[in-house]
Amino acid sequence: MRRRLLAAAVEMLRRRPGRRPTSQEIADHAHVSIGTVYRYFADVDAIIEELRADAVRDITTTLATGVGRAMDAEPSAAMVIIVETLTGAFEKHDPVLRVATSTAEAEFGEAWAEVEEPLIPLARILPARLRPDLDERALDDLVFLTMGATANLCLRIALLRPATADRPALIATAARMLLAALDPA
Repeated sequence: MRRRLLAAAVEMLRRRPGRRPTSQEIADHAHVSIGTVYRYFADVDAIIEELRADAVRDITTTLATGVGRAMDAEPSAAMVIIVETLTGAFEKHDPVLRVATSTAEAEFGEAWAEVEEPLIPLARILPARLRPDLDERALDDLVFLTMGATANLCLRIALLRPATADRPALIATAARMLLAALDPA
């Protein structure tokens, strides 16, 4: 029943992006009583939080897999793989990310920290390979900035892309921008 309620909430978020459904709307959509909703969740915020946490876990796993695929690629191809992977993961969770980012920026920032933390060792590989001149502190700073820039660029492509924009071209441009950040010049 819990999964059914979460699925109903996601479906409602897909139909009306950025609009939080009420507990009653979720109950109606799932064809259950409001009491059933409250048996599993304290309120709609608890539903959104569980959906956000599920999205964070899936985005983390997807991105780790993408970074793994990118490790043996040449730098420009590696960056495209990473940007494509993260953008696709954000697109997959579009309805949940829209409601999470529109109502609780601080919570989404915390969620992004959850995604980043286990990936930091992987995120250091490409910058360390391209910038052997950097000491550990400078490398950490570069990784910190490029991870944030990557998240922002991919979120913009996934959630804010104009209908007329060329997605592959945006991904290629974002990859070039991120690669430029790793240029020692």
